[in-house]
Amino acid sequence: MKGFVDAPNYFIELLEGGTTLEDVIDSHVYEQNLAEKNAFVVADLGALMRQHVLWKTTMPLVRPFYPVCCNSSPVVIEVLSALGVGFVCTNKAETTLVLHHDVPPENIILSGVCKQLSLIKHAAKTGINYLVCENETELRKIARVHPEAKLLLQVSTEAQVEEASVTIGCSLKACRHLLEMAKELSVNVVGVTFQVQASSRDPQAYTHALSDARCIFDMGKELGFDMNILDIGGGFSGSEFQLKQVHSVVRPLLEAYFPSASGVSVIAEPGNFLVFSSFTLAVNVIGKKAVCRDLRSSTHDVLTPNDVPEFVYYMNDGVYGSFMGKLFGNIIATPSVHKMSLTLDEPVFPSSLWGPSCDPLDQVVEHCLLPELAVGDWLIFNNIGASGQEGPATLSDADQPPVYYTISTDDWFEMQEAGISLDDTMKNLSLNGHKDVDPSSIEDEPLLRANPKRFVIFPIQYPDIWKMYKQAQASFWTVEEVQRFCQEVQLPEARSFYGFQILIENVHSEMYSMLINTYIRDLKERDYLFNAIQTMPCVRRKADWALQWISDTNSAFGKRLVAFAAVEGIFFSGSFAAIYWLKKRGLMPGLTYSNELISRDEGLHCNFACLMYSYLVKKPSADRVNDIITKSVSIEQEFLTEALPVNLIGMNCSLMKQYIEFVADRLLTDLGLPKVYLSENPFDFMESISLEGKTNFFEKRVGEYQRLGVMSNMMDCEFTLDADF
Repeated sequence: MKGFVDAPNYFIELLEGGTTLEDVIDSHVYEQNLAEKNAFVVADLGALMRQHVLWKTTMPLVRPFYPVCCNSSPVVIEVLSALGVGFVCTNKAETTLVLHHDVPPENIILSGVCKQLSLIKHAAKTGINYLVCENETELRKIARVHPEAKLLLQVSTEAQVEEASVTIGCSLKACRHLLEMAKELSVNVVGVTFQVQASSRDPQAYTHALSDARCIFDMGKELGFDMNILDIGGGFSGSEFQLKQVHSVVRPLLEAYFPSASGVSVIAEPGNFLVFSSFTLAVNVIGKKAVCRDLRSSTHDVLTPNDVPEFVYYMNDGVYGSFMGKLFGNIIATPSVHKMSLTLDEPVFPSSLWGPSCDPLDQVVEHCLLPELAVGDWLIFNNIGASGQEGPATLSDADQPPVYYTISTDDWFEMQEAGISLDDTMKNLSLNGHKDVDPSSIEDEPLLRANPKRFVIFPIQYPDIWKMYKQAQASFWTVEEVQRFCQEVQLPEARSFYGFQILIENVHSEMYSMLINTYIRDLKERDYLFNAIQTMPCVRRKADWALQWISDTNSAFGKRLVAFAAVEGIFFSGSFAAIYWLKKRGLMPGLTYSNELISRDEGLHCNFACLMYSYLVKKPSADRVNDIITKSVSIEQEFLTEALPVNLIGMNCSLMKQYIEFVADRLLTDLGLPKVYLSENPFDFMESISLEGKTNFFEKRVGEYQRLGVMSNMMDCEFTLDADF
């Protein structure tokens, strides 16, 4: 989750209508299964908010400073900055990132026991005055290039001395020497910082650390320093229990050694705690190997009756990527298997998980129990916001998985109520569907809320509204049934046609929804198909291309008209042909009959677009028209490639691509342009309703679908007396 300073904007998906984080993961797993099966991360900004609220309610007198090395995601920096959190940086990249998000320099601490001289100069230049120091050499460097620095002495604790091979921080005895030297060099010392590791099993380690800190404050006071900052470190896991356990130990000690009246500001570095639960990583199994291990625990290749099966799995992410913390000795928890609920009687096997590098160090999980997996299965690692570690957890630039940011509606409203908005406090973030409106008004008006499922009819959510629509549909009638008098095609007629098309498209949507509702029995699969625009990338690309032209306010009418003709004449033709293939074989008569009705409508819509195009005085250039048509063909062929992964008798992807080119050539001809593909119709069963057959596909009428008397006269601009009054 390493951030990039030059990234201009980050999009956050608003989870509405009961959509969960698991739904988001499912959607991206599906997308990746259709693509390269790359690892990805889903971030829940609501979890970040909740952890911050938990911190403020549990430890209200301790201000959090976030160590950027835990997770340098720009979105995390942006949100925490808006919440008023301070930051601890260890290098120039981190300070630049934080400053880029308009964090005041006084809210930044430059840490690290040995800082490069250029980094100290950079801190001086950017106004970052709070620096951590633990040795004489570092002190002299700071005095030379940053005389305005305000130092926090890094003090070692008993727990550090016991657990680490190399002690970070100076001893209590060495602190007096550093204080005297700082006085001599005219460098200001303003506080003390120490670290108690979250993995420490003895919360009483804070007792010794705070006692030592009090002694150092007293030493500083003797030497004339005004020390007013105490940093109690980052010894906090993501657990609420552990936080409250530490608080129960620290609170009475702070009241005794550093009471509020002392004027000392107490801060902490709960990096793991804040981001621990916010990020979830999904990785794909790319390799598998069975290892034979007998009851004596010796490994071999030949299977014997004494063998206990053990599996080695290789994933597409490892310790040189998202699990870098493993190199620092951190333990990675056992993942869950995506879409697999284990039962008590389901066998599990000893397993180990490895990254893709083939490096002996690239072992993510040494031992765990998992069901037998297959290549292509997905593993879900929860709580990897800081990879459960105290060390750096950033990802390499080259192998960084994409991060998809989400927030629930409730969390978003709470964020706004806390005074945090995208427009003012988080300018680098954008919320999909976000509008600058009063949150209370949105809550009171559900009809006005952005709805990602607005194109999905079933299941019906508001039966009374649907009943009213059906009543209106039942009373539908056309102008031809009263009077039809037209002298020539004019704008009012075109508007009438489009109004009719809007209604008929609603009928199509209802028909398709009813078919899915009838044929698909599995509820999850049904919901998946109802939301194809969100769940199927190939369908989404078609919809995005169409919506791009609909919302385009800069392109000339002629270009948009050609795009409309492409949508009506090309985007549906492959699906129509596939269903006609079923009709030829005598299958699914209800589906094929409705397909005949709908295909007639779409052909009529396409013909009308061509008719309107013929009246244009300033038509787009032939090259521009060809660009639009060929782009739509490419998108439709991509859709058909995914829709027809298996060759059928008389129907396969190659033939369907050829058919789409044939349809596109016919459309170009109707627009008065030469053919581009010169493809023949590959489907003999389409001849009866083909674009160039004896019965014009775009003019073919189905008698049962047309109201009696309506459009019955060839002179359909004249008033006739055979209409059904």
